Amino acid sequence: MLKKSIRLLFLMVLPASLCGQGITVSEKGIIKSSGNIAITINNGDLINKGEVDFSSASLTFTGTTNSKISSTTDLNIYKLIISKGVSSSVAIFNNLNIASEILFRTGYLELDSFNIILAPEAIINGETNESSITAKNGGEIQITQPLNIPANVNPGNIGINISSTQNLGNVKIIRGHTAQLSKLKGQSIFRYFIISSSITTRLTAKLRFNYFDKELNNLKEADLQVYSSANAGLTWTRRGFTTRNAVDNYVELINLIPTAMFTLSTADIFKRETIPSPTEGNIKLQLFPNPVEADAVLSIKTPVESKGTLTIFNSEGKIMLEKAVSLGEGNNQINFSVRDFASGSYYARLYMNNAESYSIPFVKK
Repeated sequence: MLKKSIRLLFLMVLPASLCGQGITVSEKGIIKSSGNIAITINNGDLINKGEVDFSSASLTFTGTTNSKISSTTDLNIYKLIISKGVSSSVAIFNNLNIASEILFRTGYLELDSFNIILAPEAIINGETNESSITAKNGGEIQITQPLNIPANVNPGNIGINISSTQNLGNVKIIRGHTAQLSKLKGQSIFRYFIISSSITTRLTAKLRFNYFDKELNNLKEADLQVYSSANAGLTWTRRGFTTRNAVDNYVELINLIPTAMFTLSTADIFKRETIPSPTEGNIKLQLFPNPVEADAVLSIKTPVESKGTLTIFNSEGKIMLEKAVSLGEGNNQINFSVRDFASGSYYARLYMNNAESYSIPFVKK
């Protein structure tokens, strides 16, 4: 087996193409790519118990039967191409580092509780509802990129578009595909994002969350809204939506603090959990008059000076009004108008810079 491994190494140090029904590397085997190497595995697996480096190789999986990548160590791959049958998949049983691209033609890439790390310049191409990354048993894909005043940037085509007038620093985005459970009732779609930044000061951004129809988890697409969690999915806060499109499969929200865990669900299924009532916590809210016909006053009592954002949204979660607020110690009053609002139920929500939020309902006559 060692002699065979040496011959493979010699083959692959020059531009070449290898085709076969599978590659198995023993504990003492070595395969290292160098140059423009194209490797096709048809109806077979990649099994590595030795030393494999495909950091300059394009690895294509074809055929109608399911395939797997199984390695005792993480694998470096320059380009991974999924060209399986329409219902076939390639499952990974180790972590992958992708330097350039994951290209979908047909078939699925199943993470099976393992992770894929995209290099900052790497990209996912060709992903559709019928050919995409799946993760029935968990697993995530992530990328980190510097985002300085991004304008509708979708890093690595990972599935979230980010716009901001600020320098967001080095932004790490993780995408997963398991439903997030509500402690009260219901669950989310089969997709979530975790976003973090190297900048710790207050940031705001417009985020567009993309999804596929197969990830809807039997939820009503027309009612999807953004939810966020500041404690790794233990509890969730409904953030609402600014725009949503069931044809192009996205929900968008403006003026959002972009560093948290996010998912999509519906207001009637995935109940709000983390917003204290107006009399809980350190901040006290009152709104008058209620019901309100034209102009309203939100009375806020806070123990310290603070800044935040006042958001008014309707019963469907759509944002109707947003304004930045600066609060002094003690009693504060914020005036806002609902003259142009339709009659119905609304919420006034105060987001504080320390990530706390408080909400109070009111009725527009």
